[in-house]
Amino acid sequence: VISCVVEADGAVATSGHYERGPHVLDPRTGLAASAARSATVCGPDLTVADGLATGLLAAGRRGLGQIVAAGYEAMIIDPEGRLVHTSGFPILN
Repeated sequence: VISCVVEADGAVATSGHYERGPHVLDPRTGLAASAARSATVCGPDLTVADGLATGLLAAGRRGLGQIVAAGYEAMIIDPEGRLVHTSGFPILN
């Protein structure tokens, strides 16, 4: 799956295993995060968005609610290659 954020207000941060391999660990297991192939977060602050994207990579779909609660929007590509996003994520359909 290839996806692109074309336009977003504020910052956009993505975390994934594409370039550096499995470098994010799932804190529950200590193993490489596998709940998402990639996670992208959009919001007002780049540092916060970056941290949230890394956490979302480990949390996967179940972490989307916390992203919205923090005032950000997010998209993940799940382990099966499906794109899943919050309702306010700037995505073209």
